[in-house]
Amino acid sequence: MTSPALPCPVAETLAGYPAELRLRLMEIRALIFAEAAQDPAIGPVQECLKWGEPAYLTPVTGSGSTLRLGPVRDQPDMAGLFVNCRTLLVDRFRTEFPDALRYRGDRAVLVPLDYALKETEMRRIVGLGLTYHRWAPGWRKATTA
Repeated sequence: MTSPALPCPVAETLAGYPAELRLRLMEIRALIFAEAAQDPAIGPVQECLKWGEPAYLTPVTGSGSTLRLGPVRDQPDMAGLFVNCRTLLVDRFRTEFPDALRYRGDRAVLVPLDYALKETEMRRIVGLGLTYHRWAPGWRKATTA
């Protein structure tokens, strides 16, 4: 499956990023749409801007938490996949991929620009984000019991 055309505001925002960052974010974007296409329970993904950055939501099913893509302000060699800091997402990512990826607090996955994307891990991460409201209540109980 191919990703849908970029909405104009998202395209304009991405055009303002350095080429390396833009390419990495487009790779992650493609994984978001591919993962949504594989799981009908996710439903359609809405692409818009939140806080001036590309954001991905599941408004029809409400299955996911917002995923946002953008630069990591103090690390220009990284792209960021940002999540709501009030979720358990980064805790879950760390549990599943403790050494494969880098994280920042409870807010972001840091993705280096200068080497091959860890596609298997990133696809799992976006899948967890897009299905957050389906698994999080049970996972929380399992981790705090």
